[in-house]
Amino acid sequence: MDGLIDVSVAGGVTPYSYLWSTGATTEDLNGVANGAYSVTVTDANGCQTNITTNMNIVSTVQITVDNVQDEAVQLGGAIDVSVSGGQAPYYFLWNTGLTSASISGLVAGTYTVTVTDINGCSSVQTVVVDYAIPSLVENIEVVESLNIFPNPTSDIVNFKISLNEETEVKLDIYAVDGKHVQSFTSNNAKVQQYSADLSDYPAGLYMARLIIG
Repeated sequence: MDGLIDVSVAGGVTPYSYLWSTGATTEDLNGVANGAYSVTVTDANGCQTNITTNMNIVSTVQITVDNVQDEAVQLGGAIDVSVSGGQAPYYFLWNTGLTSASISGLVAGTYTVTVTDINGCSSVQTVVVDYAIPSLVENIEVVESLNIFPNPTSDIVNFKISLNEETEVKLDIYAVDGKHVQSFTSNNAKVQQYSADLSDYPAGLYMARLIIG
């Protein structure tokens, strides 16, 4: 990456002449690499001044998407990114408000991260998390999609089932020890949504049983 040194001169008597340490005789110096540069400025009366400056070129901030995990019933989606270029430390800000290089527990959708380095230089990257129909339901022809979100959760968990025809669905939730926790009235529709409040139950693993048809 090449840099530019821009010089402005005041005082003395115009016109001015310039002599750079590179041999260039222009007022400004283009296409320079990192290093020290000096210029001697001479006015019409032969009066001279010398200026020395250091060029330190920092590459632009580059974001690399290392991993994208699609959302599935078993767990939410995830995104991992890494950064090169610019100057560390780097600061992350996702459109979800999260501030880390890796985010997880995501529903399908579009996510944007802005990375800013210590100099205030920034770069933006957009990542799409898709929805993957889990293997346990992908062979059920009537099911187009099944979303459980947020997963994990500390209180409310939502179920959204999309079917290719109106079909009766019954939902029950069980604790991992087999204890029945909640039941929902059967519905008969192409798109069905349920919300379960688990805030009164101890932390742990819970299972949903769907009877379709």
